[in-house]
Amino acid sequence: MLASAIRSITSGLSSSLVAAAFFERTVQIWNLHEARLIAEFETVYYFGGENGRLALAPDGGQCVTAAWRAGRRGGVACYDTSTGAVLWHRSDLTRSQYVIFAGDGQSVWCCPEGGPTKRLSAKSGETQEELRGSPRIFDGGVVRGVLLEYRHSQRDYALQTAKSRNRVPRCSFAILDAAFAPDAVCVAEAHGPLRCLDLANARERWRFTPEKDHHVVQVRYRAVDENFYGVLYGFNVKVRTLVRWDHLDGTTRQVCELPNSWTEAFCAQTDTIVTSAGNIISLSDGRHVGTLAFPQRDYECE
Repeated sequence: MLASAIRSITSGLSSSLVAAAFFERTVQIWNLHEARLIAEFETVYYFGGENGRLALAPDGGQCVTAAWRAGRRGGVACYDTSTGAVLWHRSDLTRSQYVIFAGDGQSVWCCPEGGPTKRLSAKSGETQEELRGSPRIFDGGVVRGVLLEYRHSQRDYALQTAKSRNRVPRCSFAILDAAFAPDAVCVAEAHGPLRCLDLANARERWRFTPEKDHHVVQVRYRAVDENFYGVLYGFNVKVRTLVRWDHLDGTTRQVCELPNSWTEAFCAQTDTIVTSAGNIISLSDGRHVGTLAFPQRDYECE
């Protein structure tokens, strides 16, 4: 079976660039407006089950990748997206599962499998802050706050803003994704519901419960129509669908299917979603508006 060699994709919040990673090491940077490859370089990136070791700065200027092991070819490293030059490399960091830029782009959260979560300077890689309990961070930006998931524990989640910190009861064993609106956060849980919570008090506004053997794997807020969009995945039937939820009451509408894709990235700057098959899909109506010529490889047929 010939299919995409890309295993992970991410985008910059205020950029038209996406970063696409192979199974390991190689990362490509693509310009969505021109559907053009602008850089390809080797990194410390190593694909893992969590699929969170690739991050792009909000302005698209830096790409951070991580590996499970520490060392010269591991740890966490930051690259210039136009040249692939190494800007900094923390070879001492180990067991990294997630890296994510803070909303202001000035720091990077590094979430390991055990040990404290670290906030690293985006400029130098130096540790600026450590959080005990090894929480995974979903960063909504300076104004909106953060959602913290304390992994491998039964502790409830925490929604923290500048004005309050509230407990969010967990519905399943893990958060798959979270997206912040100006006054709410939408939380997708593994084998569980999608919930919209009020930022001020963490009270539930609405809940979407997928049918059996389905869950929402990604979710993003679209400011243009003030709705949430996400990818609904049927893990037995292997079908991925782009879905829209009204941010006020959770009214659900299927936008389109996402064929031949195993991961996607929402791109706010171009108002699209990009699939691992290279398809660029309009969020407004599900139209195919472009194609990225992602490299292909042969896979054994199931």
